[in-house]
Amino acid sequence: SDQRFVLRDEIVPPFDPLDYPSPMAGFRHYTKQVTDDVMFTVEGLLPGDRIRIATMDAYTGRLWNVTDPATSAAGSGSFELVGRNFPEPALITADERDGVRFEIVDYADVWIPGVGYPSDLEFTAGPAVDAPDDLRYNPATGTTVLTSGLVAGDAYVIDALVQQPVSVAELEDAQVASIELSPVDGVPDIVTVKAQEFSGTAETPIAQLEAMRIALVENGFLSHGRASDAVPSRAGHGADRITELFERPQMVGDQEQYATAFALMARSLGYPARVVLGFAPEIAEGQVVSVTGDDVTAWVEVAFDEVGWVAFDPTPEQ
Repeated sequence: SDQRFVLRDEIVPPFDPLDYPSPMAGFRHYTKQVTDDVMFTVEGLLPGDRIRIATMDAYTGRLWNVTDPATSAAGSGSFELVGRNFPEPALITADERDGVRFEIVDYADVWIPGVGYPSDLEFTAGPAVDAPDDLRYNPATGTTVLTSGLVAGDAYVIDALVQQPVSVAELEDAQVASIELSPVDGVPDIVTVKAQEFSGTAETPIAQLEAMRIALVENGFLSHGRASDAVPSRAGHGADRITELFERPQMVGDQEQYATAFALMARSLGYPARVVLGFAPEIAEGQVVSVTGDDVTAWVEVAFDEVGWVAFDPTPEQ
C-alpha cells in the first residue's frame, strides 16, 4: 500500500474509569441542581429494587472511587469488552429480573443505570445501537459502562441477577467473605473510635454491622444542604467531612456522608465493604417509573460467605 499504516489509529485503548470524575463526586448535583428533572424511565422492576450506577471500593481520604485498573486487574475499575453473554457473578444468592427496560431522558454519562448483575443487555434505540463495541463490563461489581456515553433517546433492555433480600436473623451465623479489596487511605481516627463505640459488645459480624447502622439511623439527621432544609449540610465525603459528621453534637448529612461513614467503619473492623451509587425511586409493579435526581441515593454492601453482597442502608429517616 502507498499509504502509511499507523497501528495506534486502529487500536482502542482500554477503558480507564479514573479518566472520569468519581461518580460519588456528583451526588449533590442530583439533589440540588436536577432534583425534579427526569433522568430516565424504567419498566420491569419490582417494589424495593434499586438502580445501580457505580460500585466503588477504593477510598483516598478525599473520595470514593473504583480501584485503579493498573494496580488490580480484578478490581472494581477493570472493565472488559462483552458480547451478549455476560460472566456470572461469583458470589450471589440470586433472583432474576428479565426484560427491564430503560429509556434515557436527561441522564448523560458513561455509567449505565442497571439492576443487579446483567446477564444480557441489548440497546434498542438511540445512538448506542450503533456503538456495541463501546460496551464494557465489570463482573466483580455488575457495573456496565458505554465509553461513548449515554444520551437522550438511548434505550436498552437488561436481564439480570439480583441479590435476594436477607434478614439479620438469617445472617446471625454467617461469616464475612474473604475478599481482597483496595486499601482505604486517609481515614480519620475518629472512624475507628466510632466503630468500636457503636458496635459495643456485639460479637458477630452482622450484630456489629447492624449496631453501627442503627446508631447512624437513630442518631443522625438527614439534610441535603438545600435552602429548604432545616439544618445546613456541607457536601463532600472526604476525611474532613466525615470527621465533621462525627464531631458535631448532632450528625447531619445525606446518603453521601452516611454511606461513607458506615463503609469506613465496617472496613476498620476488617469487613469487606463497598459503596454503591444509584437511585431508589418508588416502584409500582407493572408501571413505568420516571426516575428523577431526587431519587439518587448511596448504600453499602458487605460480602458474606455463601450469601452474597448484602445491602445496608444507614440513612436516617426524613
